[in-house]
Amino acid sequence: MTDTVLYVTAPDAGPSADTTRSEGVLELERELERVGPRSSVECVESIEALDERVAAADCVVFEEDATGDAPPIGTVAVACTGTPLIYYGDPDHTIEADSRVDSTSIRAFEGVDGFVRRTDDSAVHLADEIAWQCGRQPRQSTAIATSDESGDRPKVARLHQMTTRLVACRSEERLLDLAIESAEDILGFDASSISLAEERDGETKLVIRAGSDEFDDISRAHDLSEGILGKTYREQRSFLLKEVADHPDARPHEDGYRSAISVPIEEFGVFQAISTDERAYDESDLEFAELLVTYVAQTLSRLRVAETLRERRERLTRLHEGTTKIVGTTDEATVYERALETTETVLELDICVFLSADLESEELVPEAYSDTMDERLARRVPLDHGIVGETYQQGEPSIIDEVVIEDPEIKGLERFKSAMTVPLGEYGVFQAVSEQSHAFDDVDLELAELLCAHVTEAIGRARAEASLVEERDRLSALFDNVPDPAVQYHLSDGEPTVRAVNDRFEEVFGFDTETVLHEDVDDYIIPPGYEDEAQQLNEALFAGETLRVVTRRRTATDVRDFLVNVVPLTAGERSVEGYAIYTDITDQKRHERALTAKNERLDEFASIVSHDLRNPLNVAQGYLELLGETGDQSHLGEIDDALDRMDELIERLLTLSRRGDVIDDTEPLEIHAVATEAWSAVDTARATLQLGENQPLEADRARLREALENLFRNSVEHGSSGSGGDRNGDANDLTITVGALEDGFFVADDGVGIPPDARQSVFETGYTTASDGTGFGLNIVDQIARAHGWIVEVTDSEAGGARFEFREGSPEDAASEPVPESTGSTDHRHPDLEPPADGGDPSA
Repeated sequence: MTDTVLYVTAPDAGPSADTTRSEGVLELERELERVGPRSSVECVESIEALDERVAAADCVVFEEDATGDAPPIGTVAVACTGTPLIYYGDPDHTIEADSRVDSTSIRAFEGVDGFVRRTDDSAVHLADEIAWQCGRQPRQSTAIATSDESGDRPKVARLHQMTTRLVACRSEERLLDLAIESAEDILGFDASSISLAEERDGETKLVIRAGSDEFDDISRAHDLSEGILGKTYREQRSFLLKEVADHPDARPHEDGYRSAISVPIEEFGVFQAISTDERAYDESDLEFAELLVTYVAQTLSRLRVAETLRERRERLTRLHEGTTKIVGTTDEATVYERALETTETVLELDICVFLSADLESEELVPEAYSDTMDERLARRVPLDHGIVGETYQQGEPSIIDEVVIEDPEIKGLERFKSAMTVPLGEYGVFQAVSEQSHAFDDVDLELAELLCAHVTEAIGRARAEASLVEERDRLSALFDNVPDPAVQYHLSDGEPTVRAVNDRFEEVFGFDTETVLHEDVDDYIIPPGYEDEAQQLNEALFAGETLRVVTRRRTATDVRDFLVNVVPLTAGERSVEGYAIYTDITDQKRHERALTAKNERLDEFASIVSHDLRNPLNVAQGYLELLGETGDQSHLGEIDDALDRMDELIERLLTLSRRGDVIDDTEPLEIHAVATEAWSAVDTARATLQLGENQPLEADRARLREALENLFRNSVEHGSSGSGGDRNGDANDLTITVGALEDGFFVADDGVGIPPDARQSVFETGYTTASDGTGFGLNIVDQIARAHGWIVEVTDSEAGGARFEFREGSPEDAASEPVPESTGSTDHRHPDLEPPADGGDPSA
C-alpha cells in the first residue's frame, strides 16, 4: 500500500512553481523515495481541498508561510483531526499572536503531532518524521529496545503504536486495510478477514469487506446461520478453534483450513484469522485479536457516528433548500408537489402521500403521492379512517414498525409492513409506508416533522393569500362597478394618495386616472375652507377608523354635497390602505333645506299674519272707537275698507303659504300709486306722506304694497322715538318721503334713524327694540325685496332719519346656496352680528 502525504502550502507554491518551496517539495519526494518507497506527495493550497482529501491521507505536512497566504495552522489542525500533522517551518515565525514557534511551543500546539525545523538539509529530517508518523520506521522506545523481539512485549508495543493510526482513520476502507495489515505484520496471522453486517434483500448478511491476499471472495455475503462466522455475530462472543474440523459449529468451512480465531466487532461484524496449520493460534493470539478488534470497533463506531452526522447535515442542508422552495410558494397545489419532491429526494421516502382535509365532505383527499404508490391507496377516505384518520384527529405523529392492514376493499395491502404518519396541522396528513418492518427511525420522523412543519406553514400562507386575492378581486369588482365615484387610496406621510379611481370618479370630478395616480387626492377635490376638515379625516383614516361623513367636494362643474364612506382594508387598527366612495346628496340636501325653510315659514306664518293684520285692524278699531264716542257714521267706509284689507291679507298669505311663494305675478306699476294705497291702510296718526320723483317698476302690487305698509308703520312707531324712549318730536311732526332712484326707489323719514351697527340686524326675524314689537316687519320687507330680485339697504336720510333704498341686484339666497354641513344652519346672514341689548335700535 502507498502512503499519501498532503503538503499544505501557499497558492502557486506547488511543484510547478519556480520557488524555493517547490524545490523543497521535490527534495521531500526524493527523500521519501529513499526512506519509504511507497509514499507520494500531493500539494494542497486551500482548506476546502484539504477537507476533501484528508480522509484518504496518511500524513499532512504544513509548510510555514512567511507571506501569510497559506491557510492558518489552527484551521489546518482542526481539518486534520485524526490524521498526523507535521509542522515544517522557521523557528522565528509565529503561529499565533504572541506565541513564538520553537520545538517546545509547536509540540504543545493542539493538533500538531510533529515538528521539523526548516533548514538547508531539513528535507531528510522531514522524510524521517513522515515515515515515523506513517508507521513505516517506528522509533525504538526504551521498552521495545530492551525486549526480546520474539516476546509479547514488543508485539503489544507495536500494536499500541498502530492504534494511533487506527483511531486516526477517516474512512472505513482505510481502517479495515490497516486492521488486516496489523493482523499480518504485527500479530503474525497467516490470513485474516473482516466481515461487516449489511442489509440485503430485507435480511442482515455478513459481507467480507477486507482480507488478506488469500481471500479472493471479497464482498461475498454470508447468512447469519452459516458456521462459526454467523455464530460469532449472533452470540457476540469470541471463538478459538485450534482444530477446525473437530469443532461442531464450524460448518461449513473451507477445505484446507485447520485452525481459526473468530471475534465479534460488536454490532458491526466479525474479525477472523485462519491458518492451514492445526493449533496455529492460542489464547494469547485471541487476546491480541480481541485487543485489535476493540480499536477497530471503537473507530468504526466513531466513523459511523460521524457518517451519520455528516449525512444528517447533508440531509438537513438539502431539506433546507427544499423547504425554501416550499415556503416561497403561494399556490397550494404547488406546495404539495414540491413537498412530495423533497420527501423523495431528500428524505428518500419511496412510497408516500400528502392528504388534505376536506371539511365539507369530511374526507381526507390525496393531493400528491409517489409514482410507486398503488393508485388504489391514493383515494379519499373518511376523516377518521385508519392510521391517517387517527393522526389527523389527535394531531400526533406516529411510527408503526409492524403494520397490520385489513381492508377487504383493496387486495395487496398486506405487503406494507411499516408506516410513518405526520399531521399537517388542521390541513391534513402526510404518510410514508414501506414493505419492510422497522423501516423508519427517530431521525426519519424528526426530518419528516420538520418538513411537515414547513408544509403546514406554506399551506396556511397559500390559503391566506388565496383568500386575500379573492377578497381583492371582489373589492376590485365592486370598485369598478359601484355607481358612485370611488377612490382606492394609500396613506403616505399622512396624506391620501391615489392608487386607482373608477370611471364614475372621472365623470363626476373630471380627473382621469393618469392625472391623479399617486397624487394627493385632496389637492383635486377639496374646496376652499375644508382643508382642516380633510386633515382630520386623514388622521381618522390612518387610525383605521371606518368613516361616514357628510361634507362638500369640488366636482367638474361646481361644489356639491357628498356622503363620503371610507373603509380601510384593515378595520380597527392602523391602516394605510382603503377605499373612499362619494355619494352625491346635493339634491337631497337642497330638498331638506327647502323643507326646513318651508317649515320655518309655516312656524312664522301665524306671527306674520298677526303682524300684517295689525295695520288695518288698528284702523278699524280706531274708527269704531270714534263711532262709539261721537256716533259719527261718516267713517264706516274706512272701517269697511280696513276689514276688506284684512280679508285680502288673510287670503293672500294663505295662498302664498300653501304655494311656498313670496310673490305672485308681477305687473308694470308706479311707486307713487302703490305708496298712496299703502299709506291709506296704515294708522299714520298725523304723519305726512311726501312723494318725490315717481318711478315706474315691475312688481307684485299686493306684496309691494305690503312692504310699503310695513315701512310706513315702522317709521311711525319707531322713527320718532329716541333710544331712551323720549320723544324727539312726535308722529305729527314726522315726514315720510317716497321717491325714485336711478335703478330703484327709496323710502325715507326725518326721524331718529338707525345706528350703523344695527342696520343689518334689523332685517332678522324677531329682531325688535320695542317692548310690544314682533320683529317681523322689516324681515317681511327684506323677503319681499329678495323675491323681486332687489337689494334693500339701510342708510341715513338727508334729514338724519332712516332711509331704505331698493335696487336691482343679486341678493344672497339661502335656499339656492347650500351651506357647509358643519355649520348646522341655513341662515344666510352674517353670524357675528347680534342685536343690541339696550333696545336702542329703532326697528320693528
